[in-house]
Amino acid sequence: MGTSLTPDFWRLFAVLLLLSATLTFVLSTVLDALYVRRLRRQQDRRPTARAEGSADRPSDAPGDGTRHLPSTARRGRAPHPPRRTPAHR
Repeated sequence: MGTSLTPDFWRLFAVLLLLSATLTFVLSTVLDALYVRRLRRQQDRRPTARAEGSADRPSDAPGDGTRHLPSTARRGRAPHPPRRTPAHR
């Protein structure tokens, strides 16, 4: 018993496919925007490392300028192995 796919089926299929693709795109964009907004709000709420001055302006106190350099790993130590869950073993 064979069935034929009618033009009405293909029209409905195309509409549902476009609707689902559009909904997926819009939903992922909204969720991504909410996540980025949450990260930025958390970052704004974190206390700054410096007790005096604002984060926008450098302080007037003299400094050696080395505190802004990135920390480097000790040369004699090997890096830690990556953490692995039981599923990765």
